[in-house]
Amino acid sequence: MAGELSGLSEGEKIRRAKTLESNKHAYSLLEVAEMLDKLPEPARTVCAVAAFTRFTRSELMGLKWSDYDGKEISIQRKIWSGKEGAPKTEAREAGVFVVPLLRRILTKYKKDYPAGKDGWIFRGEKLLRPINLDNLSRRGIPQHINGAWFRWHAFRRGLGTRLNEAGVDSKEIQSILRHADVSTTMAFYVLPDQKRAQKGLKKLEQVARKKYNIKA
Repeated sequence: MAGELSGLSEGEKIRRAKTLESNKHAYSLLEVAEMLDKLPEPARTVCAVAAFTRFTRSELMGLKWSDYDGKEISIQRKIWSGKEGAPKTEAREAGVFVVPLLRRILTKYKKDYPAGKDGWIFRGEKLLRPINLDNLSRRGIPQHINGAWFRWHAFRRGLGTRLNEAGVDSKEIQSILRHADVSTTMAFYVLPDQKRAQKGLKKLEQVARKKYNIKA
């Protein structure tokens, strides 16, 4: 590690260290609840979709309202380096079930941010093009959650961890996260912590009631 950082500026060393930390983090339900409670739009809804689906950053950027039928979201495209492309594999095109909380969040979001002519879910206000999630990650999120931001991939690790805590079979988690090998899923995407999970569920329930008027 020390050899890899030699010759770098202090700023670059800090950036590299944060990247390494992000690569090991899995968002807990408590962290997701804090995001839903404190983030402004569109960051709040982007993070909600990332937390409750298996989508990558490029897939999130490529979402259109036509991909969502009110119950499932399917991946039809991805945005990478500003260019639109096809999903990586056929498996990535399969519909993803949208839990009731996320449906409520999307309904509210669409009312507040109507679709532009091209129908992008997450779009810029001026050009109505897909929002740049790298910019949002740097400027629209960390300051609202005390810097507790570990980038977009931590949502996939978080989802794997939450599914494991809920008792979902490892092969099912592998399928949901679209990994070729279950050993990858269990080694890098499942970081169980039962106490954090219970605390997170309680916080998530409070936020759902307060922000989205969801009653038990």
